Amino acid sequence: MSGASYGTPGGSLGEDEDTSWAANKAVAEVGRIGEQIVGNMLTDLVVASDGAVVLHDLSMPAHWSKANIDHIVITGSTVIIIDAKRWKPSAYYTLRSTAYRGLFSHFKHAQKNGMGHAADSIQSMLSKRRLYATISTPLVAVVPTGPGFMSTHFLRFPRAEVVSKKALATRVRRLIRDNGPADQGIVDALSSLLKDSSAYSTSTGTLPVSNQAPTIDAPVTPVSKVANNVTFVAGGIAGDETNDDKEGRA
Repeated sequence: MSGASYGTPGGSLGEDEDTSWAANKAVAEVGRIGEQIVGNMLTDLVVASDGAVVLHDLSMPAHWSKANIDHIVITGSTVIIIDAKRWKPSAYYTLRSTAYRGLFSHFKHAQKNGMGHAADSIQSMLSKRRLYATISTPLVAVVPTGPGFMSTHFLRFPRAEVVSKKALATRVRRLIRDNGPADQGIVDALSSLLKDSSAYSTSTGTLPVSNQAPTIDAPVTPVSKVANNVTFVAGGIAGDETNDDKEGRA
């Protein structure tokens, strides 16, 4: 059984979408391309797998949030939330809880807690549906806007791990290998968040039967108990995040 991909990478950043959060259309386009680069890579990995699923461009479960989730990979009962970032080549690092780019240029885009909010809201949503799920540590996949030196090794994101596109591929490939086909119940639940509602139909699902808990007292793995070796990238931006240069939301 092959894997499956649903939704459109970068769909929320198209010409007909509301991108008022961005400084201009060029900024939104930078973000859209970043989400497409990461999304296409994830699709290739998942479709070649034995039953994993990737969802692109989702709404946050929390109705008060205007943020989106770029990508979610589901393998077994493990949920991997991924945020795509496309930044210009430079050295990115954190000193005393403040993020910088280059020679001590304050970089505010790396200090938002969007990944943490996404992790909490996804965990809460699945818990309410009595579904067993492991939510991994959020991952932020950074791709450069062009050639040049790029380093994020010393950059720290709130409640997330920053990785390169290559490192993301390695991590996701390993998780799929270790966890196998996606849990159908989790896929059905999270697919309801797809912004393109026509992208998925529960009636066509052929994945394994859900591991839905039989009683109301069934345990659900809390975010605080998530193992560090499991990777997920939480997506989206905080509702107040804007860009004052050509840095994409992705």
